Amino acid sequence: MVKIVEVVWQDTRKIDHAWRSEIEDLKPALYKSVGYLIDESNTCLVIAQGILPKMDKLDEEAYRNILVIPKPAILDIIELKKEMESRD
Repeated sequence: MVKIVEVVWQDTRKIDHAWRSEIEDLKPALYKSVGYLIDESNTCLVIAQGILPKMDKLDEEAYRNILVIPKPAILDIIELKKEMESRD
């Protein structure tokens, strides 16, 4: 069973130049990513855009477009769909 989630997270942001008076207003970049929650640990959350079915000789699924997000960067995790059974 795989959950579908939206993860709200922040990341570094590159600014080419700014006036001294603008520095206090600079904020990290804010992202929203949606995907299948395929792993979670104390340090990170892993989501994938796609799940490939089990192939001939392999007895495990494969994943596409994987995103690993560090836990300290995560602001919110919203469960969009309770669970989805993987297809064999």
